[in-house]
Amino acid sequence: MAKTAYSEKLKDPRWQKKRLEVFQRDEFTCQKCFDDENNLPLAVHHRHYEKGKEPWEYSLDSLITLCQDCHQEEYENQYSSEADLIKNLRLAGFFNTDLDLLSLVFYDEAAGKGVSFVHVKEVVLEMIGWMMRSGELQWDMADRYLREFTRSYEIKNGAKEE
Repeated sequence: MAKTAYSEKLKDPRWQKKRLEVFQRDEFTCQKCFDDENNLPLAVHHRHYEKGKEPWEYSLDSLITLCQDCHQEEYENQYSSEADLIKNLRLAGFFNTDLDLLSLVFYDEAAGKGVSFVHVKEVVLEMIGWMMRSGELQWDMADRYLREFTRSYEIKNGAKEE
C-alpha cells in the first residue's frame, strides 16, 4: 500500500472539518501575535506530533491557529528551541525524572487537558526562581517573560492593553 503524502492528507475532509473547528474556536485569529487584520493566510499548527497519527486524529488542545508568519517562525525554530530548553534544564540540574514531573505541571494527561493559567504562572515563577537562584539579569529575564505571558493571556481573553 502506497504511503499518502502529508500534503494530500491535508485535503482529506476529516482534516478540513478539524481545521475549521480550530479556526472557529480561535475566532480566525492568530493565537501567537493575535493580529487578526494582517490579512495573512491562517494555518492550523500541531503543537506536537505523534508517530502514526493522522493530522485529524489530534485533540483540539493539540492544535492552534497561527498566521503564516508565526507558523513559519514556529516551524523554523521548533527543534532548536526544544533542544536549547532541554540542554539548559539539564545544565540547571534537572534529571529525566525531573523533566517528567515538570511536564505534568503543564498537562494533565489523565484528564486530557492543560492546567489553568493561574497555576501555570505560579509554577513557572517558582521554577524560574529555583533554576536561576540569583542574579539580576536572570530575574529581569523572568520578569520580562511573565509580563509578556500575562499580556498575551489578557489579549487572548479580551482584556485591554494599557
